[in-house]
Amino acid sequence: MKSKYKRVFKGYGFLLHWARVLVVITGIGTFIWTFLMARLMSVTFTEMLIPNGIGFGLIFAVISTLIFGFGFGMFKYGFYSYIRDLTPGKLKVPSGILLVGDPLLMGRRDGGMQSVKLPPGEYPVQLTVESLPRAESSVRASLQISQQSIVRRRHLADLPVVSFISAFIDQHSFDKHFQLVGPDRIGLFSGPGHRQIAEKLQDKLELELEEENSQIIRVKGEVSPSLENGIMTFLSGDEKKAFTVITNNTFDRIAEKIAANYRQMFSYVDYLLDSETGENLIAVTTNYKTRVARLFTCLDSNGEMVRLDLELS
Repeated sequence: MKSKYKRVFKGYGFLLHWARVLVVITGIGTFIWTFLMARLMSVTFTEMLIPNGIGFGLIFAVISTLIFGFGFGMFKYGFYSYIRDLTPGKLKVPSGILLVGDPLLMGRRDGGMQSVKLPPGEYPVQLTVESLPRAESSVRASLQISQQSIVRRRHLADLPVVSFISAFIDQHSFDKHFQLVGPDRIGLFSGPGHRQIAEKLQDKLELELEEENSQIIRVKGEVSPSLENGIMTFLSGDEKKAFTVITNNTFDRIAEKIAANYRQMFSYVDYLLDSETGENLIAVTTNYKTRVARLFTCLDSNGEMVRLDLELS
């Protein structure tokens, strides 16, 4: 994995907070300063407010705003951010047709993925990450096709994001190796209150449970459709969100690898689909607020594709 850094001025971090606190501190500062000065000079609040209080209050507010706005902005954002470029791996595209989209939605009839024609080959995928002092998040995933100069970008598609993961995969590899339904049925309890919910059902349905980690409790053995229906019958409202059944399909395995590789607020995986041919899938996380990933083609002066950009935030 290769990476490179580029430092970017992050002035808007503290300026944003400077603007936010200015209004509040101006009002509070004006009132407090005027009240104190009125008491010291033995005059009424109204007499002090006009004209002295406003002037004193504004000076106090501006100084306080500079200190608190700058300080809080620096604490939360830092003065600089670092744009970090990572190379998760190289993607094999033997068929010349690339699929891009949320792996949870791949294979659905209503879409969720975009196909792009490329010359058959192997292409490096680059993940651009913005690193702040207190967090990191994915910004862009790019597939490099050639080294020509980019003269323009063209918007290709808006891709829905449900699982906060986007993936690149070859069409032939998808048809051959991507499992929409896996061989297993594994019941998992997770989320807020999952332990209490699991223990309640353990008594009612005589379930055998094992703790996978502090966040997940697994049901021992296979969860049949009838058992799943029985579990859901005993759950009400938000409790239903605590139980899920996974089949270890391709998406489940990708999500597991993504979770194991998490680094603050981003992750990626180069997932091997076939050890003999080297066919693979490369998946990256999107920004947690992202609901739509925008796909762009970057073209050279002759209109040939140089790079694919998937905007993740």
